[in-house]
Amino acid sequence: MRITKGILTFTLLTPLLIWAQKPNELIEQYSTKYPGQAQVGLQLHEKVEFYFEDDQLIGKHTVKETDLHLEAPPSALQIRSLYSSGFRQMTEWDAYALNPKSESKYKKLPVKVSKEYDDSDRSIFHDDLKVTQLEFNELTRGSQTHVASAYALNDMHLLPSFRINPFMPVEDMVFEIVSPEEVELIINLYAFDGVEYRVDEDTKGSNRILRYIVTEAPRVQFESNGPPVRYYTPTIHVRVAGYSDGKGEQQFVLRNTDDLHSWYCGFLAESAKGEDLDRIKELADSITAGITNPNEQARMIFEWVQQNIRYVAIEDGYNGYIPDRAISVCDRRFGDCKGLSNLLVALLRSKDITAHHVWVGTSDIPYSYEEFASPAVDNHMIAQVELPDTSYFLDATSPYIPFGYPSQFTQGQEAFVDLDCKDYRIELIPTPKPELNALIDSVWTHIEGGVLSGKGKLTVRGYQRGHFENLLEGANERRKRKIFRSLLEKGSNKFMLDTLYFENLDDRTKSLIVHYTFDLPNHALQMDDETIVNMSIEEVFSKEAPEPDREVGLSFKFLAQYRMVHILDIEKWEIDYLPEATDFTNSTGRYKSNYSVVGNKLIYDQQLDQYQLMVSTEDLNQYTDLANTISNSLRQQIIIKPNP
Repeated sequence: MRITKGILTFTLLTPLLIWAQKPNELIEQYSTKYPGQAQVGLQLHEKVEFYFEDDQLIGKHTVKETDLHLEAPPSALQIRSLYSSGFRQMTEWDAYALNPKSESKYKKLPVKVSKEYDDSDRSIFHDDLKVTQLEFNELTRGSQTHVASAYALNDMHLLPSFRINPFMPVEDMVFEIVSPEEVELIINLYAFDGVEYRVDEDTKGSNRILRYIVTEAPRVQFESNGPPVRYYTPTIHVRVAGYSDGKGEQQFVLRNTDDLHSWYCGFLAESAKGEDLDRIKELADSITAGITNPNEQARMIFEWVQQNIRYVAIEDGYNGYIPDRAISVCDRRFGDCKGLSNLLVALLRSKDITAHHVWVGTSDIPYSYEEFASPAVDNHMIAQVELPDTSYFLDATSPYIPFGYPSQFTQGQEAFVDLDCKDYRIELIPTPKPELNALIDSVWTHIEGGVLSGKGKLTVRGYQRGHFENLLEGANERRKRKIFRSLLEKGSNKFMLDTLYFENLDDRTKSLIVHYTFDLPNHALQMDDETIVNMSIEEVFSKEAPEPDREVGLSFKFLAQYRMVHILDIEKWEIDYLPEATDFTNSTGRYKSNYSVVGNKLIYDQQLDQYQLMVSTEDLNQYTDLANTISNSLRQQIIIKPNP
């Protein structure tokens, strides 16, 4: 489709605001109202309009935005990108800037297209996304940027959502929905607590008009390690439940999860055409030759797909929803998430093992199927295998996921499980317990002349092992030493790694074990006849308490257990002081540490278990208490003296 520039106009803009108000007045007004804010939205108007064309329901999405720059933006922020796809096709756009010419006048500057390209990111269910990159030149303090764009909506299952930017204030925000009376809509609001808005209803001819007018939206400060932005972004979801067509017949689109499942099953049916089940059976038999146990067969099939089929996002239009045939994925030796899932299901079923296709939203999507019942809830496909004594969710897109574990970004998410397109179920994907993702470091040390020297044995399992494997992939011995010099660092940056070797590096059924020796100079502080030693030398226990004014919660990749057992040889020493034991538990985790003496060994045992993938703002105080407890424990020191 040809994209036209310069057709759209800013008819909804208030002329007085844009042209009559002087630049210096606008700067003063909004700098006072929003101190410290570099950019303010003067207007955001979005409209989705439905109409019939040749008895076919189609839609149009229009977006008009005006921003005021209270500070001169860096060059990277003078570029604006517009996105188009086969389902939301950009048909026209217009853009310009108003630069202060003086304290009271503006100069209108055109915008140029600096680049047009196909987006090639690794997003899942990527649908032939194209990018038009606009470049504003010479923006300065007081500049206004104006961007308008229009899009054709070609599939009523795939509609845009209205989102309020939580990081920037917007003065005039209107979301408008126009639909014929024959169209039934379902509108869901998400994260609208604290948003001040009103809804205006109107009619024009046979069209119904709904306007959501936001007068004030809460803003949040971007925080590191926070939940994905969609969790706290106020969003209006619009979906077409159904409509009466030109013949007076009712057409259902997305009334509920039944309709969503029916639509998805159409893609599975398309995928099944031309499948070569005989070749799939031959492959499955060769992978599992000599193995009769279903659990072992499932594991071998999963690991074969992981190691032999490369994950590549190759979606285009509806190919972003139709799984590629299993045999095609096998022949090419690469596929996207749907292709890999389809291959897993086909191989497992060929061995008479029950397996299902599963749609799921990754962890950056907070929506539920029952409430939203649309493709907005998911962006990924995996498989589920049912075994005699258990069931697992399998995701072969990463070679580092252990069999029996869900992918990190799907744990705790809702799974939309297809049951042969006859039925479906919605269930939560389990979150592996902390002890299944353990990092256990045992060190045996002795002190000579202020130097703490020793050997260590690091054991990692679950997601922790996958993280280490990812770091080690393709690394030579020099690179491995550099990586583990950082990972194993203890006490201070004076840490010196000596020998290093691995166990079970190529056997994912076992924990990865790292053996090493090290020296830590100047760790034992000698004062007269006393030697002061901090036995807490493991960096992984350090946890910073969140700032008191933090506005969003915390997010972690997985629940983990960290344990360090430090065994100090005290044959030449006597103990003068040992700190008290610590044992603290709340809703966010548990930390414990204690000292014990066994023969001529002083044993310091620390352990931290994390209980929450996401710590809500309500639980930040609990996390602070845990972090402060750990911090106090890590500062504790023992005092030893030479044996007389």
